[in-house]
Amino acid sequence: SVYGGFLGQTGETLLARLGSSANTILSGDLDGTPNNSGNCRHVVVVGGRVKHLEGFTITGGYAVVNNQLEGTGAGLLIVGSLANPGKLDMLVDCHFRDNIALKGGGLGGEYAIVNMKFCSFHRNLGKEKGGGVWLEHYGVTPGEDSPLLGIFSTNFTNNIAGTESPGGIGSAIAIENMAANVQIYNCRFADNYMLGTGGAGTIYIGDQGTKSNTGQGHDILVGHCTLAANQSLSGATHPGIYFSDSRAFQNAPKLILNSILYFNGGAAVAIDSNIGGPGGTPNIPLVTSSDIQMPTGAVNAWPGTGNIMVDPGFVDYSVRSLGLDGKSPCLNTGLDGLIVEDLLDLDDDGDTDEPTPFDLKKGYVRIAMPSLPIGAPLPPPISTDMGCHERQGYIPFP
Repeated sequence: SVYGGFLGQTGETLLARLGSSANTILSGDLDGTPNNSGNCRHVVVVGGRVKHLEGFTITGGYAVVNNQLEGTGAGLLIVGSLANPGKLDMLVDCHFRDNIALKGGGLGGEYAIVNMKFCSFHRNLGKEKGGGVWLEHYGVTPGEDSPLLGIFSTNFTNNIAGTESPGGIGSAIAIENMAANVQIYNCRFADNYMLGTGGAGTIYIGDQGTKSNTGQGHDILVGHCTLAANQSLSGATHPGIYFSDSRAFQNAPKLILNSILYFNGGAAVAIDSNIGGPGGTPNIPLVTSSDIQMPTGAVNAWPGTGNIMVDPGFVDYSVRSLGLDGKSPCLNTGLDGLIVEDLLDLDDDGDTDEPTPFDLKKGYVRIAMPSLPIGAPLPPPISTDMGCHERQGYIPFP
């Protein structure tokens, strides 16, 4: 385990860490010049298995080399092989800024897997794929349970993919050929840009193969996320979530739950702008209790219930304040039963079977119980909101 965020004094313990208020900066800009000629290719490299990496701002990596490994993961590269995959069990409170690679500007890896919470990816560039994150080719031993690839409570803004590759994918996240169950939860995606003819997806999830112990497809879940103001330009399409097609992948459960996908792609909104994929009916995800923008006059194109197609009522979309205002139709309209288990233990209480307790910023609980006088009758809890931000907290019951 490796931690940043210390004061730099002799004899400090983990309890003395300042945490996110004073993350340790790791910079690849070795010569301080405005160009990237003197920057290192990878600011941090993880090989084999690392249990915990927490409390760093990672910036200035420049991995633009026509080589699958050397051109991947400018901020953080996770190195693995088919026989010995790379594993980062938990990435916490790490912030990736201004990193450039061919694949995975902020974080990348082949034969690698990671779980992360409370991180951010800002202004990273994947010239071919994965402006923020690119991961590919994680495999498991036949009969082994498939692992979790979890991205929880993480913010993706102003990342770009596809500047030098027609058909580039995933301005924020690109996941390909991963034998893993993917959960992207409590995350915010805004102002990410996908470029190039054939390019697709702020979130791109490719062929996940089949579970080695059951033969079924892997589980794909995007829950309590907000995607807004993401763009596909210069011939790219599908600025929201894109599921690619393969026979094995089409049989995988694909779920979009309690989420908001709105104002992506500019003025021209197509039926598949926010959720796309070439696979036809088997590739259509189940969308439930979500707000998905559709063309005027269109009907709900996705199987599932509780969906709406109206302006979500952000606090101030013009400055990307994507919380919900007091009149938002997304307030209290999520489905509590779709809150996923706290698999990454966001509240650090050791209980990973409980529902995920709070929203993106740890500011508001997902299911709020009003504060009552002793002996007062207990009203039903206030339902969860759609999207990554929860407006309610502990609200006094009148």
